[in-house]
Amino acid sequence: MSKYVATPSHEAIYIYASEMVCSYYKKVGVKGKRVLTVAASGDQIINAYLLGAKKVVGFDVNPKACNLSQLKIIALKKLGFSDFKMFFSTFDYKVYTELRAFLDVKTKSFFDGLYKEFNFNGKDILASRYVQKRNFSSYSAYNFYLKNKKSYEKAKKAIGSKNTAIVRSNITEISNRLDEKFDLVNLSNVPNYFASQYPNGKDPRLFINKVLLPLNRVLAKRGKVIFYNYSVKNYPNNVSKTIPPLAQRKNLSVIKRLSGYKYSEISFKGLNGHLDKTVILEKV
Repeated sequence: MSKYVATPSHEAIYIYASEMVCSYYKKVGVKGKRVLTVAASGDQIINAYLLGAKKVVGFDVNPKACNLSQLKIIALKKLGFSDFKMFFSTFDYKVYTELRAFLDVKTKSFFDGLYKEFNFNGKDILASRYVQKRNFSSYSAYNFYLKNKKSYEKAKKAIGSKNTAIVRSNITEISNRLDEKFDLVNLSNVPNYFASQYPNGKDPRLFINKVLLPLNRVLAKRGKVIFYNYSVKNYPNNVSKTIPPLAQRKNLSVIKRLSGYKYSEISFKGLNGHLDKTVILEKV
């Protein structure tokens, strides 16, 4: 088994995305596409449906992220706009019990245990080690489905009765877990963690060989792999003291030259006012 983990399997969950999901989805284009995406908070899945994706499959090495994504999708289907926002700011146990019957066995078991551990106090769960500490007041800037009630209802209608698969896997192995083709593979910001998982992880050729080349197998003709880079002006910060290797220009140049993909980038304003970007690698 590979030693690489996309994000540590014990990592705390993000309640909402920490990247400008809809900004890059709109520019890359997901309408009518089959999308494979890192699950993370579930927002990458929901926003893809909102913008017209034909099918979305989520994956994540972190089982907590898989569980949260399923809970969020069920909450979208069953709750109104205000109740959804309230639930993910309080984790109110009474609301959870209304959603519980629609969860799969593993997700139900995880959240049942979590509520029991924290005496059925949702706010204590949100304040615990299981949840990343962030200011979620700007979640609507990241997520068009939370911009207003109209957008929320559009997302609810788009996801409808779809049964979205969420697979527990890291980015080096997901291509061996699926037997279908995708028009878009969204690695989110997971490549930022790649270098720390191998002694020679800073070498971009390792990322090419272990991630990009295997993903060719699940890409449709002219399919694209994308990944997110925060502005280099964001570093150092409380997560990383240095610019991640796969956000450094010299390493992106190696990927452009050696990956065998057609390389391009799109930029857009991040929440902090700097220009974030998404790297696009198109199968040729």
